[in-house]
Amino acid sequence: MKIQVRLMLAIVPVLVVIYIVTTIFTSIFSTNLLEEQVRENAKLLSHSYSKQLDSTIEEYFNVGQDLGNAVITSINVETTLQVFIRRYSQFTNVFYTPADGKVFHMAPYRSEFMNFDLSSMNAWRYAYENKLPAVSEPGVYFGRKAVIFFAPAMLAYVLNQEPTVEGIVAMVLPLDELFTHISGVSIGESGSIFVIDGKSRFLYHNDSSLILDSGLEQSPDYAAMEPIVRAMKEQKRGFGTYEGDKGRNYIAFSPVPSARWSLGVYDSYSQINARVSGLVLINLLIMLAGVVAGAVLMYYVVHSVVIPIEQLTEMAKKVSKGDRTVTTDLKTSSEVGVLSRSINIMVSELRDNQRKLEATVEERTMELQRTNEELAQTVEELNASNSTLQRTRDALWTEMELAHKLQTVLLPEKPAIDGYEVAAFVETTETVGGDYFDVIHAEGRDWFLIGDVSGHGVNSGLIMMMVQTSIHVALSQNPTIDPSDLLTIINKTIHNNIHKLGEQRYMTLTVFACHDHGRFLFSGAHLPLICYKKDTGMLEVTETNGTWIGIVDDISGMNDNEPFSLEEGDSLLLYTDGITESVRKSGGDFTQKDLGNLFAELAFLPVDDIVKGIRKEMKNLVFDDDVTIFVVKRVEK
Repeated sequence: MKIQVRLMLAIVPVLVVIYIVTTIFTSIFSTNLLEEQVRENAKLLSHSYSKQLDSTIEEYFNVGQDLGNAVITSINVETTLQVFIRRYSQFTNVFYTPADGKVFHMAPYRSEFMNFDLSSMNAWRYAYENKLPAVSEPGVYFGRKAVIFFAPAMLAYVLNQEPTVEGIVAMVLPLDELFTHISGVSIGESGSIFVIDGKSRFLYHNDSSLILDSGLEQSPDYAAMEPIVRAMKEQKRGFGTYEGDKGRNYIAFSPVPSARWSLGVYDSYSQINARVSGLVLINLLIMLAGVVAGAVLMYYVVHSVVIPIEQLTEMAKKVSKGDRTVTTDLKTSSEVGVLSRSINIMVSELRDNQRKLEATVEERTMELQRTNEELAQTVEELNASNSTLQRTRDALWTEMELAHKLQTVLLPEKPAIDGYEVAAFVETTETVGGDYFDVIHAEGRDWFLIGDVSGHGVNSGLIMMMVQTSIHVALSQNPTIDPSDLLTIINKTIHNNIHKLGEQRYMTLTVFACHDHGRFLFSGAHLPLICYKKDTGMLEVTETNGTWIGIVDDISGMNDNEPFSLEEGDSLLLYTDGITESVRKSGGDFTQKDLGNLFAELAFLPVDDIVKGIRKEMKNLVFDDDVTIFVVKRVEK
């Protein structure tokens, strides 16, 4: 009995102290941890969603810039705008204004918008004066709560000259389309995401009636949240709390720099307080239950374990001395009783246990053998599967290598034109591309051409081969055909074939017909021609103002036959966009201007050396598209 009392007096106070200390520290730690988690999660959410929104605006800037470039080079601006509005259906209207700011082209067409003046908008003037894309102040435009993205349509008439703004494209985007990535996002049970502009007006809110019609400054809690609103308007990132009418709240906010907006994540601390109170209550209940249960448990443990253990200790001493006949008469169903019965039968079962152990070892050995056989069969099946996969992979690579070989075999190996030096090369990537150049001799007339099929893969290579075959057949039947008529014939065949392939592809292609005394007629749309004039030592860049192959069924009248000439010693450089879209290994883009400067440095050399010089420079570049270089130089007599 003395042992029982001492154990109870020693264990129960320790148990009570442990539960009290644990409860206090758990409550404090839980509160701090919850508040820290809420703060960090809110800051992370606001930063993540603001970055997504900023990236979306930047993407629309790039889309507007691409549309501006397409419009300035387009033959039919209305068609270009209609193609754009079908592709980017999130925009409700798209306009093109000349330098006076009045709508001249639009999609979809609305007669009441013709000559509508957009030049009074700050964003329009910013885009026109700074030659940069801009987004308007949010408002109601053309019947929708929206913003308007403006982008300049620029054109440089001479190489190295600053491009001029020919007009501005305007794209109307409803606010609900702009905020689709955060639409319906909820924060906790009562929180939300909102976006404000520089005037603190709501641009996005769960309550759509507040959009553009209300803002944080109209909130009844504005006095308490004024420092937060001021920081958001100043494009700062942070986390703030304030006491509102319904308790303590927080706002985590991050800027949207592209539009000078701010995105906020709002929620109430009431959920945290409720969770903390619940945790404290649960801990107190656990503590009380633990103390009571621990005291009762200790009593029964001491009473039922200590005395039987003393008896078993004496018995164990006898067994350890070799007495295998000793037994105990303890009658209890507790662990002590189990231990008592186990000691009683321990000696008698030693030999039986040994035999059972040997049997168990043998049984486990047989199981391991069966497992090894199953593993061997599985390995064999995996090897068979690997062999099948390897054959499939080899077959796929064989098809790709065949398409790649067909693409390169069809290109002229040693191009030559009477009266000119000609050199060319194609630098291919690992995938099958659509670069194409050719030199064709057709009954007294020489032709040369260059083009590029959009995209990559086997289908791009197939389209290139179909164009090559169609051109050779057409010239064999009519060698004196005009370049524009040749393109019309080729387009009809290629457009139908692309439609059969079930893909949306097109091809840039410029065709040159050689005439006497260094004169040419060319037609089609590809990258600008770069010509080096020996007499002046200057470069001349000529735009190709035709249309692409394969977009529409009939391009009659869309391409002109334009004259071009080379004096003795003059050189012409044709190329594909693989080189002008490459980047230097040391950093920075390798542009058309860089290619022209390199060509000017090499133009006094024979064409083979010009090509070698360009290939040498390419070793310092990284590119992910095929590169084709074609150089023609008129021979000096």
